[in-house]
Amino acid sequence: MALDLIPAQLLAPRARRLAMLAILGGLIVGAIVWLVAPWWVAALVAAVVGLTPALGALAATKRNIRLDGTVITASGLFRSHRSNSSTSRGSNSSCVRPGCRRSSCGSTMAAMA
Repeated sequence: MALDLIPAQLLAPRARRLAMLAILGGLIVGAIVWLVAPWWVAALVAAVVGLTPALGALAATKRNIRLDGTVITASGLFRSHRSNSSTSRGSNSSCVRPGCRRSSCGSTMAAMA
């Protein structure tokens, strides 16, 4: 069962639109910089301005949280984390956000179970 607040099918078209606008904005900024700087500086500025938000928007469509029985799985673009909610009640290990060590996440997840 998917626990995502916004389904990926609804998020994907908006993320693609945002990625295209970011790339277009990067190209416009790069063209303006090209008028006053060398071409390689303009290309670098266009890549930083356009590709960074575009990759972030596309990576957002790859994140999801699933519940399979008592196992909560949070997966992203490069890694995933599994947590058994029945055995980790009240401990910090029940947080499914990768790298999170806060005690509030564990108590929140235990209260939700």
